[in-house]
Amino acid sequence: MSEEDLDIVKELIDEFLDEADKPHYETANCAAAVMSEPGDEFILEALEDCFHTIKQRVGFLDFTALIDLTGAFETMLIQQRATGTPLQPEQLALIDQGLAELESGFSMLRQYDMTSLDVTDIVSQVHATTQALTAAPNGADDTPPEALAAAAIPEGEDEPLSEDLSDEDEDEPQAQEQIITGPADSQPAGELQSTPTPKTADGATTN
Repeated sequence: MSEEDLDIVKELIDEFLDEADKPHYETANCAAAVMSEPGDEFILEALEDCFHTIKQRVGFLDFTALIDLTGAFETMLIQQRATGTPLQPEQLALIDQGLAELESGFSMLRQYDMTSLDVTDIVSQVHATTQALTAAPNGADDTPPEALAAAAIPEGEDEPLSEDLSDEDEDEPQAQEQIITGPADSQPAGELQSTPTPKTADGATTN
């Protein structure tokens, strides 16, 4: 890099440090606040905005390490806010570590160094946390119970009969039994009914 190019880079870095001084300070304050209030929506959004602002302003420097670091935390906080749940202890630990890396990056920029910051490990951890947030909690199945019940019936088979139909089936054998045996006071099967003997007008029987 020529002396002229180096001067241009230094000028850009100085400009960035001036512009990012306030969001850098606010990031530290928001991170301290979120440690005691990990579920506060306002604090989470403010911290997300701080990482976003720094990421945007460092972009024109092409300082990849700081871009990746701030972008990873911004995405994690977006996903965390979407769940409506507070930050977990492991996430708070990552934010604390991320602030230390961010401070190291600013210190290097003050020395016009953009090559010595390695954030590969922490960025990978933050990305893993973000992916866990997007997964279904505890592997829960969101399929409606009605759909699960329908899927349990093999293809080509009818659905089980309702309780009303089952009750009708239970009464059917009794009805059949009455048809076969007839009423209780009916003539027993096999007996012939005797024919009355004819009589004359004076009451005498006729042969």
